[in-house]
Amino acid sequence: MEYNVAQLLKEGMGYMREYDVEEYIDDIRHISEGCGQKLRVAGKARLLRTDRGIWLSATLEAQVPDICSRCLIYINNTIDLGIEEEFKPVIDIETAAPLDNDDVPNEGFLIDQNNILSIEDAIRQYLDLNSPMKPICDTSCKGICLTCGINLNENACCCDAEMRDPRWGDLEKLAVEWEDCGRQADLL
Repeated sequence: MEYNVAQLLKEGMGYMREYDVEEYIDDIRHISEGCGQKLRVAGKARLLRTDRGIWLSATLEAQVPDICSRCLIYINNTIDLGIEEEFKPVIDIETAAPLDNDDVPNEGFLIDQNNILSIEDAIRQYLDLNSPMKPICDTSCKGICLTCGINLNENACCCDAEMRDPRWGDLEKLAVEWEDCGRQADLL
């Protein structure tokens, strides 16, 4: 998703270009695991000339593969992105002299020396910020059984439904012994 903004940089403040976006970008979240895939991103982008560069206003929708945090099945999340960022040129459009962008060191987005504005990094950052911490397949997802691991959305398990904290195990044994002692006393 690269745009040549040389002509827009020559225009005065307030000039605008609008674009329809439908692209696939690399999913760099899982690239180290060898399963990087392409993410579909679609929507509208508007580039507006400002006094210092180009303002990007984009309304995008991304399809992101994920895993349900309850039942551990693969899901496809739809994430809505509203991007508002300013891109600053690294060279002067008229003289091709390097510009000083030290007012915000190592932050912000830049337009490269060929006047190409790439919005991929902004999309990736906004995806990271807008991705759910615990994605779920459905709000009514029952998850998995913590004992046997069966998906409770598909089948019911036969495990003891009462959850016990193992730290209370000795006290539970004592309660069972006490109950047994009470039964024996009733028999006498």
